[in-house]
Amino acid sequence: MPNQSFLLGLLLPLADAPPPAGQPSLKSVVHELYIDDLDRARLESLSGSDHIDGLDGHSHFVDARDQAEIERLGHKPVFAVPLPGGALYLRIPSFHAGTARAVHAALEPHVRSAPVRHLVMDLRDNRGGTISGAIEVADEFIDDGVLAGTRGRADIANMLFLAKPAGLLPKAGVTVLVDRMTASAAELLAGILAHRRDALLVGRDTYGKSSVQSQVHLDEAQDVMLTIARYYFDDGTSIGRRGLHPDIRVSTRRLHRQRPPESAAEVPALLGADSLILEALEALRRRDAAGAVQTSPKA
Repeated sequence: MPNQSFLLGLLLPLADAPPPAGQPSLKSVVHELYIDDLDRARLESLSGSDHIDGLDGHSHFVDARDQAEIERLGHKPVFAVPLPGGALYLRIPSFHAGTARAVHAALEPHVRSAPVRHLVMDLRDNRGGTISGAIEVADEFIDDGVLAGTRGRADIANMLFLAKPAGLLPKAGVTVLVDRMTASAAELLAGILAHRRDALLVGRDTYGKSSVQSQVHLDEAQDVMLTIARYYFDDGTSIGRRGLHPDIRVSTRRLHRQRPPESAAEVPALLGADSLILEALEALRRRDAAGAVQTSPKA
């Protein structure tokens, strides 16, 4: 089957033209691509919907529910909660046009009031959204250099994302909670932090989606998504279908028992015995302390 990026450029001009004799219509061709190129088992493993990131800056859905139900759900909130010892917990449930602003607003009061030494970022059950949202959040933690890039056949799909100075937390240690439903833009952010900030990943292997997709409008009732690029980290590597592998693995049973909170008010109940959040924080502190000992000058 031809490359999807090529088909996107080749077939779109034919959308309103009748197909050649004996040839399938654009609609049937695109539907065939859409069905054949998606791993159906992976799609069916999603409970609900998967955000798909597009170069147009919008989130799109491949959904296993009625679209009206998805639209009614809206976006869950971003929030930050102080943890012991000058640390913060940051929950990001999805990425959309307002996520970076929400992250900045959640972090800023804590950063301005006292030094933040460590941060636990929770990306569990975050199925992605816009690439721009993930890039802008990464920029809060990295002050220079390449964050990530995208590559595709079309020139518009080849982009390089560079960090800008003046992020809120360019020096705090970072650990990221991930699971099997951490996908797409969420994987991109976790990977950027792991590559550029040596962030510690805690949880399970992530979903494994590095494609950038664009929406093709067929008619009033039907849209499809075509892959036009893939994103890469600063060293040229990509997630592909493997997903990100955590530095510290956590059992699926434990992850299910300690679900991500939906509001700041739920966080204190998750900080008791066997707290996954506190374990991730302590693992980061131990690693940073060991690194400080190894790099300290001898007397």
